[in-house]
Amino acid sequence: MFRTMAAAFAAVLLVTGAADAGVTKGRINETGQTTGYGPGSDGDLKPGLTRIFNDLGNGVVKDARTGLFWEKKSDDGSIHDKDTTYTWGQIVSPYAMNGTMVTTFLAALNTPPCFAGYCDWRVPSISELLSLVNFEKFSPATFSAFDSYCNPGCSVTSCSCTVSSFYWSSSTYRDGPGYAWDVDFFNGDVNSGTKTFGYYVRAVRGGS
Repeated sequence: MFRTMAAAFAAVLLVTGAADAGVTKGRINETGQTTGYGPGSDGDLKPGLTRIFNDLGNGVVKDARTGLFWEKKSDDGSIHDKDTTYTWGQIVSPYAMNGTMVTTFLAALNTPPCFAGYCDWRVPSISELLSLVNFEKFSPATFSAFDSYCNPGCSVTSCSCTVSSFYWSSSTYRDGPGYAWDVDFFNGDVNSGTKTFGYYVRAVRGGS
């Protein structure tokens, strides 16, 4: 069972404040849409700051606008494999986020020496996750930094994969706390799914 909202609801693309990007704090990022559908449309005006993603060469992509560091996904059967799904957590009180995305996925990333040398990986909020949606693309609806050279056997240092399906956020659906918000990277839709469902997860760090 899903509660679905159009992705337009979520053009809560993160407000930038990254000093190293040399931008004005408080401006929002562009949606990625480049096709114009008449004067004044998003693709015509392209309002917002151009997205800047830097591949650090260690399985991590840095968003220079938000300062967030994102895990790349692979197709090699490792902990980063794009095809592995995880549960969110409890569907009864206290509705805690204690599913396999915490006990298996994050536990592996944050066990010393930790992924890319950092031990503070977490599941992104719904706003953070939405910042990876490129509204010009679909299947998957994301930027090339997260969809390139995804071939069988590739690792996070040689490719970047995104499945065109549901990815968990850490945000709970407040009107029904047995559900949590997710993003469908087929087309950028925002949904809420039962916390015991198996969805994909991409880790993030920074931003606090």
